Amino acid sequence: MKKIGIVVSVMLLISCSILTAGQTTIQNSPPYTPEKPDGPEGGLLFDRVLVGYNYTYTTTTTDPDGDDVWYNWSWGDGTYSGWVGPKHSGAIAKGKHKWTEPGTYSVQVKAKDTSDAESGWSDSLEVWVRKGLIGVVEGVTIVETQSMVLPEEVIMAQIEQLESQQYISLQSQQQQLN
Repeated sequence: MKKIGIVVSVMLLISCSILTAGQTTIQNSPPYTPEKPDGPEGGLLFDRVLVGYNYTYTTTTTDPDGDDVWYNWSWGDGTYSGWVGPKHSGAIAKGKHKWTEPGTYSVQVKAKDTSDAESGWSDSLEVWVRKGLIGVVEGVTIVETQSMVLPEEVIMAQIEQLESQQYISLQSQQQQLN
């Protein structure tokens, strides 16, 4: 009886090996890590990101297998976009976000293909979000800058640029009247 049991076990092992050897395994590669997000970063007067407004960011990546790609944005405030897509490999992807609190946020994005193979996170884009407008005084926009104080030379350069633009505009209007 023991001889029959051993023979049956060996036959099963041989037949399983034959089935496994006949199968073709297709290897799927994840998309490459997406490019660092591109979009408004906040900062000086003319590149501001304000609480309560939607801002659009873009990125792209490719999938080595040519699969379509889905994107998941991390907005740095504890929220994520969820998987958005699909986009063709190499196409530009967009993400939109509205921050609810002022601060500095690290925006990142990752990608996955149609087989759910995921890339790593992209490099971070640092975004400085401010509270918003306080008002406009004589054509100069005043923005609340949290507790940050801009250097006087930066403020003066921006005011001079605005005054210069206003002077040129006023001069142009006078010439048209003459």
